[in-house]
Amino acid sequence: MRYRPRVDQNQTAIVAAYRAKGLLALSLASMGRGVPDLLVGAPPVLCLVEVKMPGGTITPDQLRFHALWPVVVVTSVEEANAHAETLAASVSDLREARPFVSGYAEVLISRPE
Repeated sequence: MRYRPRVDQNQTAIVAAYRAKGLLALSLASMGRGVPDLLVGAPPVLCLVEVKMPGGTITPDQLRFHALWPVVVVTSVEEANAHAETLAASVSDLREARPFVSGYAEVLISRPE
């Protein structure tokens, strides 16, 4: 049986919102089986994001996945922007607590101000 992913209508705008804030956004929608729609982050901080239309429901497969992994659910560009600000703040906090961040991760978070 071939899986045919369904992408919510607002996903393109939400991906654009994350990218406009300088974050990475990778679609995982083709994975199916409850895997969230996006991997979003400002390395080394990464987050799984489920995109839903307003009023949309979480499927049983998604509920099982969410029980095992932390997932943020967003339904609008405004929610994506708020989440992007939270992720950006996390990276900012990591810049201040660098002792455990080294190598490749250090290069990624050492952007000119």
